[in-house]
Amino acid sequence: MKSVIVHYQELALKGRNRPWFVDRLKHNLKVATAGLDISRVRTLMGRLEIVLGPEARWEEVASRLETVCGVANFSRAGRTSSDLDVLGAAILADLGDRTPASFRVAARRSDKRYPILSPEIERILGARIKAARGWAVNLGAPELTVHVEVLNERAFYSFGKRRGVGGLPVGVSGRVACLMSGGIDSPVAAWRMMRRGCRAQLIHFHGYPFQSTASQDKARALAAILTRYQHRTRLYLVAFGEVQRHVVVSVPAPIRVVIYRRLMLRIAERLALWEGAKALVTGDSVGQVASQTLENLIAIGSASTLQVFRPLVGMDKEEIVADARRIGTYATSILPDQDCCRLFTPSHPLTRATAEQVDAAEASLPLADLIELAVSEASVEDFRWPMVESTDRRGVSRPTITKVTTIDAKVTKEIFQMAFSSLEELVSAVASVATIDGDAITVKGQAGPDLIDSLAYSAAFGATPEVKGTARWVIRALAATRGVRPASIHDLYLAMGRGEASGFTVPAMNLRMATYYTARAVFRAANKASAGAFIFEIARSEIGYTEQRPHEYAAVVLAAALREGHEGPVFFQGDHVQVNLKKYNSPERAGELEALRTLIREEIAAGFYNIDIDSSTLVDLDKTTLDEQQAVNCDLCADFTKYIREHEPKGVTVSVGGEIGEVGGHNSNVHELHAFMRGYLKALADKGAQLAGISKISVQTGTAHGGFVAADGKVRTDVKLDLVALDELSRVARTEYGLGGAVQHGASTLPPDAFDAFPKAGACEIHLATDFQNMVYEHPAFPVALKDEMYAWTAEHAAEERKPTDTEQQFLYKGRKKAIGPFKKQLWGLEPSVRDAIGASLEQRFAFLMAQLKIGGTKPSVAKHVQVPNAILDRQSEIRWAAGVVTAEERKAEGLSD
Repeated sequence: MKSVIVHYQELALKGRNRPWFVDRLKHNLKVATAGLDISRVRTLMGRLEIVLGPEARWEEVASRLETVCGVANFSRAGRTSSDLDVLGAAILADLGDRTPASFRVAARRSDKRYPILSPEIERILGARIKAARGWAVNLGAPELTVHVEVLNERAFYSFGKRRGVGGLPVGVSGRVACLMSGGIDSPVAAWRMMRRGCRAQLIHFHGYPFQSTASQDKARALAAILTRYQHRTRLYLVAFGEVQRHVVVSVPAPIRVVIYRRLMLRIAERLALWEGAKALVTGDSVGQVASQTLENLIAIGSASTLQVFRPLVGMDKEEIVADARRIGTYATSILPDQDCCRLFTPSHPLTRATAEQVDAAEASLPLADLIELAVSEASVEDFRWPMVESTDRRGVSRPTITKVTTIDAKVTKEIFQMAFSSLEELVSAVASVATIDGDAITVKGQAGPDLIDSLAYSAAFGATPEVKGTARWVIRALAATRGVRPASIHDLYLAMGRGEASGFTVPAMNLRMATYYTARAVFRAANKASAGAFIFEIARSEIGYTEQRPHEYAAVVLAAALREGHEGPVFFQGDHVQVNLKKYNSPERAGELEALRTLIREEIAAGFYNIDIDSSTLVDLDKTTLDEQQAVNCDLCADFTKYIREHEPKGVTVSVGGEIGEVGGHNSNVHELHAFMRGYLKALADKGAQLAGISKISVQTGTAHGGFVAADGKVRTDVKLDLVALDELSRVARTEYGLGGAVQHGASTLPPDAFDAFPKAGACEIHLATDFQNMVYEHPAFPVALKDEMYAWTAEHAAEERKPTDTEQQFLYKGRKKAIGPFKKQLWGLEPSVRDAIGASLEQRFAFLMAQLKIGGTKPSVAKHVQVPNAILDRQSEIRWAAGVVTAEERKAEGLSD
């Protein structure tokens, strides 16, 4: 019997959405049985079939399936044709030496086209078994039931069913954050949310160093058990003792427990929002303890702006204990520990707290500071099934792993061991090449490959802002001594406008995945071609979903330049600093514009001396004239240009780009260019006669950001590129306005034979992004299991990318970019052989593009026209910027990226 038939119940009621729910269950079954000899998992009519390989052990398979949410029941089964003679013979062969006192056949005809009704199937097969074995028939309470499921062309049979968890597959209902003590209740609450399709992030508050680490050990053990049900779990361990000590000093004893729990909710909310969780979960049951009166539950819950779910609220202790025994947490929960809730706890707590009492108590506390203290010192541990040892990660802002106790096929230990775990370790490691004295650094040698790798990893995954910021500062110092510094391409583009440089198109490359290794491939290709005119860029939206702030991006790319021996300036560009139309036309306008100004300041501080302003979203095609249509675009672009000039470093003229394309679904033309330039130059002159303007103009000539995607999820190559318009726009931009030319967006997915047309058309710049992402995802060496996990994450968390008309393949193609940030460490930590294979393919692609775009041999032209600024290196500034995180809102931010 080489099949397992899995039944679900609730999923069958989901109507048109049922395939999506079933696909999620199918994915979870694959994860649950990872490492076992499973040939495949396939969808049948109203059920799923798991095909067992020859080495699969049934009891191990069954023990794993018993914890998969969404499974109603399952059974080991034989598979035959639906011919009853064949089916009967197979059943008799597999009955073996069974000798039940009685039996019955229970048949189910799932495909109603099958000509024999279920009662007749039962009669025919039952008679055959009775004739062969002589067993008594008992239709009411048989000792053995032979289950038969008949589809039209196949049938399955089994000799018993096992109960599953039931409910919905984990992942279909979003994320929640569960406050988990070491007791009986909260693990059950988390499990109940998992049964409703939620993924539960766990948050445990402990009293260390005022108490022992026993409660942390219990929390880890409970997280490991719960991971059997959701396959991956993130556990936050939050030191709460110091917070409680502050409360004891300032808050009257009777109300302290309520204040403790309100603070816990606030801290948990911060961590929940970081993870994209939509609600908090507690194990509260009305009246069970003093803090769980109706009045106190209301007073505590009001501290959170997120919804607080209490799945046990109406259950009694006996019911909760029964669930705990069922899921396997009870034995661990009753082990003795030191619960932080018992630390500094009054003898007679208040049972009916009022809003006035709560407000008065909290008025004496520095709430924001206490929350920040707890959040900043939290540690993070990741658990995976079927391996449930933890991966310990210190710090909340996706820090480096400093202790690894898990073996994960998708993430190697190398990345985590190479990052510095402390500032002292970093300073000691660089001592041979640089002396660090406070905020001063003296470079005295060249760093070797291993040191550069460690600095790059620390720049991205450092344990603290101090480690990350210092690593970035050291990288910049080491790079600067080799002449590798951020620079502006402004003067080179003006030289192109004067005809002093020509014949090439500068590629601006958005690096999203494993940026350090991708950038190294760029520099290897550039070194071989003696190319100097190329840009590294990242768009506003990409910062969010790739979780790369500008300072990190710049430091990692500079480290790649050092690693590959690059010499000369490096151009960083803020791509699509884009105004959101919906927010601009709402009360959020001021906040949206301020957010863009903040981003501009951050980018300039990181060395992004090239910034593309995209206010073309505000072009109003309902206006009568082109001047009126472009008016807001012109004014805002001029405003931002002035703002950039006010913040650019002394001696640097940031290259600013404007944009007229991507609006209205038609290709740009010179009339729109003239209208924009008239309005822009006038608006800029009104703001300051001596202000330098834009150096290039972005246009639309028929491409699309991310490419045109067919129903099968493949990018179409039949793109009609309007090269005549591009040539005319570039010529007018140069000859009449002194710009470098026109910029082509969204071109990376064009067919290979299209790229040599851009230098011929006089395009000064071309933006390339999505194809590099596609190459990684689709590379033969890319781990299938990791890709499946990223796709599952996409299906769960990137619903905003799905249009009603999208096929599943189209949705995954568009949405998978959103998985890059959450899987950033896995992508950096690919096995070296995998990384090298992908890197070689990327290098080949970069070399091809550089040849087609004619940037080989452009180093002399760059050296002639580009002034490399000697920017001041500021360690404290790097540390401050390293403390910034990508917010949940930024991760969801919509916007263009090539």
